[in-house]
Amino acid sequence: MQLTFDNPNPPSPDPPTSVHPLESTVDAPHALAVGPDDCYAYCFRHASWEPTRRRVYDALTLLAPSPVVTRERLQRFIGCGRRAWVMQHKDDPKRFKFVTDTCHDRFCVPCGRHRATIISENLARLLDNSRYRFLTLTLRSSDAPLANQLDRLIKGFRRLRQRCFWKERVTGGAAFFEVNWNPDTQRWHPHLHVLLAGDFVPQPMLKAAWLDITGDSKIVDIREIKRRADVIWYCCKYSTKPLHHSVVHQPQELRIAINALCDRKLINPFGTWSKWALLKPPSDDEWHVYAHLDDAIRCIGTDLHTCRQLQNAWSAFAAGLGPADFTIDRPPLDDDP
Repeated sequence: MQLTFDNPNPPSPDPPTSVHPLESTVDAPHALAVGPDDCYAYCFRHASWEPTRRRVYDALTLLAPSPVVTRERLQRFIGCGRRAWVMQHKDDPKRFKFVTDTCHDRFCVPCGRHRATIISENLARLLDNSRYRFLTLTLRSSDAPLANQLDRLIKGFRRLRQRCFWKERVTGGAAFFEVNWNPDTQRWHPHLHVLLAGDFVPQPMLKAAWLDITGDSKIVDIREIKRRADVIWYCCKYSTKPLHHSVVHQPQELRIAINALCDRKLINPFGTWSKWALLKPPSDDEWHVYAHLDDAIRCIGTDLHTCRQLQNAWSAFAAGLGPADFTIDRPPLDDDP
């Protein structure tokens, strides 16, 4: 009995050098020159968000080529997941991990999940027993262009951090954009979500300061976060979700949002958090390449029990239902391949 993966990709002579997904360097055809289905040649990585991915792909294609959406960016987006490898832990040969090409695009959901994993691992290591709060800052609805409203949010938040009461109470944190579109009013509603570390900040004080800074906006919400795990959850949620579904389902607004969010950071740490490399992946020294995904079954040989475990792990990972790392109850080979 021969087991194979449903993977159309040829083996690559160049194995990855990182346990984490790699930035795709494939020489993929330019999106403007390919059919719509060509973008889905590597759909195993993207099955869980296929409808949204097509909308993002269409928006990027219509914006290219431009300074915002370059040919290289499109190539990476198209080639995300083109190649996959199986990594093996050097000290524990029962542990394995799947690694794929990635595009690192801010609108790619699987790449966003990977960023969330890195951020959560770093935060779990860096957070202490401080008190944490979740602050939401909004602007009064207007007809101003989205880019102008985002600029206004950034400047307003910078001025807020310069207030004496802020400096006395807040030690650090991180800010994240979220962009909503209201089809009824035909207006943008950008928000700034902020995680705060430090002492209690009265909501009336924040409300008065925000109104004074903006001149017309007074809706401010702040709440305490009881558990460190919730701090990590908030941080991961908003660092990987720049757009609300209300934007993704509107083609014209989606293109506007892609332009407006160009060169803006997904996560904006400040204070003590500005020293934390939240997006820095952990070291990959403990892992090595076991095989390209297409060669993994051949490397295992005739051990059908192990073949099935590897195939089941891949099926779950490819469907978005399982983690990248997994364990096989015995090493596939006595020696490294």
